[in-house]
Amino acid sequence: MISILFLFIPFLHVLWYYYPATSLLTFRPFLQGADGIFIGSMLSVACFKGLMYENSKLWKSFLLPFVSALIIFWVYYCIHRGLMGVILLPFGSLISDLSICILILVSILHLDGISYKILNTKILISIGIISYSLYIWHNLLILPRDYKVEVLPRLPVPFNFLLTFIVSYFSYYYFEKHFLKLKKNLNKARVNK
Repeated sequence: MISILFLFIPFLHVLWYYYPATSLLTFRPFLQGADGIFIGSMLSVACFKGLMYENSKLWKSFLLPFVSALIIFWVYYCIHRGLMGVILLPFGSLISDLSICILILVSILHLDGISYKILNTKILISIGIISYSLYIWHNLLILPRDYKVEVLPRLPVPFNFLLTFIVSYFSYYYFEKHFLKLKKNLNKARVNK
């Protein structure tokens, strides 16, 4: 089912662009960013089923992450400048999401690689721990330029980013962490039954 939806989403991108009135009929609010989730889900299943071989020379190649990063940059560069629309309107998110998944897989499957070492530095691990809090709080604290300032005043860059990190830190350590402990205790209680 996921693969069918995943293959159907590029068609929906074109439909939403040319016929915006169809967006609610075709579940655009749900499916707009779902292709990235679908790709991640399929690749995680492939990893758990043993379809990704850790010892493959492909994952140890420096060329693979470099090309993937270059593709991601190219996609976003073209999108923000209105270039290559014929390709990027239907397939832009698919191409960038696949490239991001390749970068993640290289980091996971090649433990001696530079990307694994960078992603496992103390500062990035700390950011990873509060990443869900960052995801939640950035919506409120890092506002778009055209947001109504009279409704919610906006801090300038870099103070809005700094405030987002501070609020996310406190949110994780003084709020979410307690619920994570509760979840662990509930899981232990289920196992012991």
